[in-house]
Amino acid sequence: MYNMERLGTEFSPELVELANVVATAGEMVRVSKIVPSGITDVPGKGLVTTADISSDEYLRTGLQKIYAGAPIVSEESGQALDGQLTEAVIIDPIDGTRWRKDGGDLWTVTAAVVKGGELFQAVTYRPETDELWYGQLGEGAYSLTRNGRKKLKTGSETKLEKVKVGVGANMSSLATRKAMSGLLVGLVERSRGPYVLASTALELAWVAQNIVLAADVHPHAKSWDTAAGKLFVNEAGGVATGWNGNKDIFTPGLVAAANIELHRQLLDLVYDCYQA
Repeated sequence: MYNMERLGTEFSPELVELANVVATAGEMVRVSKIVPSGITDVPGKGLVTTADISSDEYLRTGLQKIYAGAPIVSEESGQALDGQLTEAVIIDPIDGTRWRKDGGDLWTVTAAVVKGGELFQAVTYRPETDELWYGQLGEGAYSLTRNGRKKLKTGSETKLEKVKVGVGANMSSLATRKAMSGLLVGLVERSRGPYVLASTALELAWVAQNIVLAADVHPHAKSWDTAAGKLFVNEAGGVATGWNGNKDIFTPGLVAAANIELHRQLLDLVYDCYQA
């Protein structure tokens, strides 16, 4: 269990409760058995398993007690918000479901809190390695492992050609794959190459932590994919925005980078190479 002593006394008690709910959901998913009959491939969305549904239900129940009255926006609920909410809790019961199904470890459970129209708190938990990322607006972002906590700080490299860029996309349609081909070619030509984890939450945590990736792009990412990671990147000194550089939380799309110089170069690349 997490407490103020482990996470840091600068954080609110609600963040500690959020961390415990997310971590418990993650452990439930880790020990669950996923059988073929419990897997559905949803067109335009991807795999949904019984573990996704159980995690969603547990998160909803726990978070409604902490953030009473706040709308809960979840991948599994099927919500598609075109507008903006000023108060909300955004959850992804399993980010990287295919990794979990196949026995890999590159999956997470994630949640973020919107307060006053801004990303206020966030937690991402990676159960297979017992690693927690967490942060709060104005208080920084941290990773916590068995070896203790470490403040997140993005990398200082400002040249796109010297960094790897995480890439996400919904490849369910031919039109989308054609649109993505231009972006991928652009990344191959202008950076050290695209890096695909199929877990946007983990990619953003690594950008914030300056591990492997210095940037991340995803034209179709939803708020449950990006909300927590955006807060981590921004609190760690980077820049994380929507697809066109906007600050909308719920509009699809993500451009995140370790610093403003890389972010500008990525926006230029998106403008030049991605044709939706």
